[in-house]
Amino acid sequence: MAPASGWAPTTFRPASCSGPLATAHQEGTHAANNVRRLLDGTPTRPFKYRNKGDLATIGRNRAIAVLGNVQFAGFPAWLLWLFVHIMYLVGFRNRVIVLMEWAHAWFTFHRGVRLITERDGARRLPFRSAPVRNA
Repeated sequence: MAPASGWAPTTFRPASCSGPLATAHQEGTHAANNVRRLLDGTPTRPFKYRNKGDLATIGRNRAIAVLGNVQFAGFPAWLLWLFVHIMYLVGFRNRVIVLMEWAHAWFTFHRGVRLITERDGARRLPFRSAPVRNA
């Protein structure tokens, strides 16, 4: 994929790229466009990372945002983080459901279930050890 994306190890600078997901997403899109160009017989273009900014939550109602030369923190950054993550979800229904779940968790201080447990009355299989051989 490196030749198709236009990425070369000599041009990579870790400080110039944000998190791996944003970089991989842009590289994948660029690689697909370059493959299309190769199939059409047109020249490929080199990959150039476009930093859209960095957002991170650091607690309830707090986040940090770095958007180019603009940096801010606190509740406004947290609202921006919330909005950006909702907008990256696919489909209106998914956005509404996630927003409702987040609102419920925020107002009730409940974190939600994060464990997979067995249902009431479900039985576990007994542990079976390897057969013992008499020597």
